[in-house]
Amino acid sequence: MPAAKTATETPRVYVVIATWNNHDDAIECLDALVRSDYPNFAVVLCDNASADGTLDRIRRWAEAPTPYRRPAGSPLGAAAEPLAPVPLVVHDRAAAERGGGADDAGARLVLVQTGANLGYAGGNNVGLRYALARGDADYLWLLNGDTVVAADGIARLVAFAGAHPEAGLIGAPLLDYDDPSLLQAYGGASWDAARAEAHRLGEGAPADARPPVDQLDLLVGVSMFATRAWVETVGLLEERYFLYCEEVDWATRGRGRFALAVAPEARVFHKMHTAGKSGWTWRRWYYFQRARLLFTARFYPRHLATVGALVAKALARRLVVIATHYAATTVKRALPGMRPQ
Repeated sequence: MPAAKTATETPRVYVVIATWNNHDDAIECLDALVRSDYPNFAVVLCDNASADGTLDRIRRWAEAPTPYRRPAGSPLGAAAEPLAPVPLVVHDRAAAERGGGADDAGARLVLVQTGANLGYAGGNNVGLRYALARGDADYLWLLNGDTVVAADGIARLVAFAGAHPEAGLIGAPLLDYDDPSLLQAYGGASWDAARAEAHRLGEGAPADARPPVDQLDLLVGVSMFATRAWVETVGLLEERYFLYCEEVDWATRGRGRFALAVAPEARVFHKMHTAGKSGWTWRRWYYFQRARLLFTARFYPRHLATVGALVAKALARRLVVIATHYAATTVKRALPGMRPQ
């Protein structure tokens, strides 16, 4: 066990990021994080077997970082001065889940190749196991790789957590990266169990809105700042979902043990790119509907028939859209070859 911290020592924070085929966003996220003004943290990036060389690209950036050229209008403004090389270590999944080695103590960035696409929960759980095995974690921040945060973001979350010891899981206002004047969500959402649907607090409201959190049932998985006690008591994320519903499952398991809260000054700018940039694909749609059914069966079985009917209705609508698109495409392709009679 690590020695107890003195009154002058800052809590240790591990920022856990699961990524997959998205090195550009991940590097911008890391560029912002390593500029943090908080002194005692490490970033654990778990790559779910990306096919685009994500880990190699991130490693090259960390060893010789140049300021990330943020696009015009980025919420953090123009890129700052060049960084010094970022101390890093690289592990496979097995080594990471054992807590790494002696060299990890000086690393700001821990890169982990998980070896397979483990999904949102699986990838993040590798990082959580690493942090817990290190033995010195006070807080564990699950953060999406398609976000950027200000330099004071970690410090604001730590300060809020210290002032609210009853809170085991803390969210942050999620601002739209492309339009930072708007909220994507004020940290979390309410949950309609009868329909297996989340309703984000403050969605579309001005960035400075502070909606009441009395209906907060879950935190949006983009940013979940957990105490060590939460993770050790509630457990890791449920991996059976692969995508979607992990955060409501986590929050539901912690209900009655800890409070959920939102740190109003710890803003996170979100691009909504984590699940890929190809839109609402069949694969994503399948996992979403599957997760609704799995979560309902686990916690609200009395609503399973209703949710099942909603999933069937959604499938029927989707099939109609696909059939209509296919028919229109077929006619369009046939038209150039048609001759007047």
